[in-house]
Amino acid sequence: MKKLYVIAACLLMVALVLGSFGCAKKPLAPAPGEEWPAQISIGSFVKASASYPTNVAIAKLVGKYTPSSAIVREYAGGTPGIEALGRGDIDTWGIGQNDLYNAYYGTGFWEGKPKDIKLLIGTWYYGGIGFGVRPGEGIHTVKDLAGKKCMVRSFLPFQNRLVEQVMKYAGVWDKITVVEMASTADIAPMMIDKKIDCFWWSSGATFGLQIKEAVGIDWISLTPEEQEAGIKGIPGTVAWTAPAWILEMWDYPPDKVLRSTAYCFAIACRADIPDFVAYGMLAAVYDDNHLDEVRVLSPDLTETTIELAVKHSWMPFHPGAVRYYEDKGVWTKEMEARQQELLAKPR
Repeated sequence: MKKLYVIAACLLMVALVLGSFGCAKKPLAPAPGEEWPAQISIGSFVKASASYPTNVAIAKLVGKYTPSSAIVREYAGGTPGIEALGRGDIDTWGIGQNDLYNAYYGTGFWEGKPKDIKLLIGTWYYGGIGFGVRPGEGIHTVKDLAGKKCMVRSFLPFQNRLVEQVMKYAGVWDKITVVEMASTADIAPMMIDKKIDCFWWSSGATFGLQIKEAVGIDWISLTPEEQEAGIKGIPGTVAWTAPAWILEMWDYPPDKVLRSTAYCFAIACRADIPDFVAYGMLAAVYDDNHLDEVRVLSPDLTETTIELAVKHSWMPFHPGAVRYYEDKGVWTKEMEARQQELLAKPR
């Protein structure tokens, strides 16, 4: 009798396992009458931009792993790209999530003109920004910038607000000479010629290597309180600790902690894209080792993971994206609560 109980228990376990396989969700597929579009358009900044090679790789993955062909359409700036996404000229657009937030909710530049778009990927990679200074000049903290010439005004409003909040918290905003940035091309020559003592911009940009080679470069590590003061109330920005490849680029000791802030570069899609298309595009990027085909194009993407894709959001995800992340086990109860909160927010 005991042997029969053991056999019955084993059979029950087998049945449960087989049953669980039978109940497993299948990848989202077209419903009867639905078809993949003949072509998917991936929006991108122009060829000279840092994100263009990545968008080319995404297009190749979509063309390779979905029934659609894919092309890349170039736009000269964030505003025309978001306008093209809203018109339906492109299916995806990648930019800082602050811009997408304003476009979705109709705030900032898009005041009263909300765009019907949704998140496909919440954070594609972190764009670390911070205070760059020349070494050996006694500038180690934000407070040391008092009396210095600082290029901390740019053409990006959210960055201007962020850096002002950091410097006000440190008590130096009214003690510096603010220098306006007409173009990022200004940064290297003005640092090298000592026309400015610091700047606030990307910690991974190639112009930094020019400064490093000519006069050296260092970065100010913010305190946790300064980080929090900076990002408070500015959608799309997060506290950020520099990864190993950034430290290696600037010859920092491996154990040095460099704290700053970052913007979340995200990818949005049109809200009217069918759920199975949004799902399939994400599968093309994240399934198996597909992402490795994109990572080789940019050191920024070494930190990119599927978990990071849902970690931050200031606007709702597309339903097809939610389903994909659920199937991959990275969509949590907290993320669902955040999604519902954002969907309920007035536009």
